[in-house]
Amino acid sequence: MSVDPQEMLLRRAAMLMEQRRFEAAQSELRRVLAENPEHTYAHALLSLALAQDDRIGDDARTEEHRDMLRDSTHHAQQAIASDPNDAIGYYALAVSWHKRDDFAAAIEAGNTAIGLDPYDADAYAIVAASLFRLRRYDETLETVERGLAVDPEHGGCSNLRSLALERLGRGEDAIASAEAQLKRNPDDSTAHAAVGFAHLNRGEHKQAQLAFREALRLDPTDEFARSGMIEAINTGNIFYRTLHRYFVWIGRLNPQTALMIMVGLWLLVNNMDSIAERVPFIAPYTTAITMTYILFALTTWIAKPLMDMLLRLHPFGRHLLNGPERLTSNLIGVLMAFAALSFVAGIALSSINVGMAGVVYCFLLAVFVVATMRMPTKKLKIGVGIASGIVAMMPWIGAISLFIYGSLGIQFGSQMLASRTQRPF
Repeated sequence: MSVDPQEMLLRRAAMLMEQRRFEAAQSELRRVLAENPEHTYAHALLSLALAQDDRIGDDARTEEHRDMLRDSTHHAQQAIASDPNDAIGYYALAVSWHKRDDFAAAIEAGNTAIGLDPYDADAYAIVAASLFRLRRYDETLETVERGLAVDPEHGGCSNLRSLALERLGRGEDAIASAEAQLKRNPDDSTAHAAVGFAHLNRGEHKQAQLAFREALRLDPTDEFARSGMIEAINTGNIFYRTLHRYFVWIGRLNPQTALMIMVGLWLLVNNMDSIAERVPFIAPYTTAITMTYILFALTTWIAKPLMDMLLRLHPFGRHLLNGPERLTSNLIGVLMAFAALSFVAGIALSSINVGMAGVVYCFLLAVFVVATMRMPTKKLKIGVGIASGIVAMMPWIGAISLFIYGSLGIQFGSQMLASRTQRPF
């Protein structure tokens, strides 16, 4: 009995994808599509191979990588066009949108896939992963529970369950869930990372380091484990550990609530004089309250790059930073050096107010650096960088008020841009 050549190519492509040889799989699938341009399964597999191809690097966001992800979306849409009743096309589309950071579209496509095939745990996992990125942790947990009802040993659903439990403050349950997955698959790097995050957010940074180290041993390219290991090393510093507890708390809020809290704090400080008139006993402390808020707010923005500088002194940590993180920490280091010089100069010149003004100016410039570098695309980096440069010049022309409001605008505006869910390309 003869074997269909296209079927052989499809089987070979699927095997290559299991081996994470995505480039080779893409070649085989393109051969199938050259013979049969409307082959649903080939389009869907090619979409998945393109979306999961990590040769270029997801963090780099190079134009080549953008083109690859656009092509992934195109092939998923072609699979759907050729057979709208086949769930695999919608699943591939969900993965593609997720990789492009359009989590709302990924959820919609994933739910359509579930509607067509409610017994595919992979579809539940991609919907849950997108919900998790949107910080909708209750819904994430509900979705993975449905996926695990279909396949109780599904690795993706199990790991997302652990992460959702951790974000919901159920640390013990999170560790138990991750350890159960490790019993089934001891080489699951994501499960080790999930254990690490559960320990990290319970303040157990040494246990977290051990878990992240194992995750990175199993998969040195695991960005999730790398970022966790950096946090675990940094939280060994008591100053950063205190800030990290704040980050954990704010991270468990949805973006709208977190932003409302930040705006509320700013409004409180901005109206401190009016409040002092109504509550006279706090009048002597208004300046202290204002300065405390300003320093805390600024420090939360630059704490991580400051700690990243210290990572270079750590025997393991110095290998963890990527290019953008090294550049950011270098720029922050230079600005902190100027801040120290400004403070010393103020003392030497018996003008502490001038010295402190220089310190605050350097801290705000550091915020501008972080705001620029955290932008998800090159276009947004250039835009925020130009705006930061313009605002930074305001004090030199005497426009102090414009500098203050411009600084707040950059801080809040960049936060909204960085957390937005619309696809950037």
